[in-house]
Amino acid sequence: MHKSFLYPLYVSLLISLSAKAQVPGAIIDVQHYGYAIQVNDQNDTIVAKADVTVRFLQEAGSFSLDLARPDKSGRGMTVTSVMEKKNQMEFKQGYQALTITVKGREGSKHTYTIRSE
Repeated sequence: MHKSFLYPLYVSLLISLSAKAQVPGAIIDVQHYGYAIQVNDQNDTIVAKADVTVRFLQEAGSFSLDLARPDKSGRGMTVTSVMEKKNQMEFKQGYQALTITVKGREGSKHTYTIRSE
């Protein structure tokens, strides 16, 4: 894994996360996000934790974030868990997006912790 490649990947994720969620007709409005990244030079791995706070603009059973799983070239990150407080959330990660199953009520705010490697 090339660490120098992954840093631009995270920057593009941060930009796309905020931009994609703000389009007209969006289900969510991203209020805040923060990343913590751990780099291990001994085994050339990166582990990431993202805290994402969203406000639901309408009732929703799920929502998606641009967080692609690794493709054939190895670009992307594998999501290992999604939590809301101490609750494990159901999720599915495709090649283009991470979809999280929720019970979002219009106007409610929720913070999700997404771990990936």
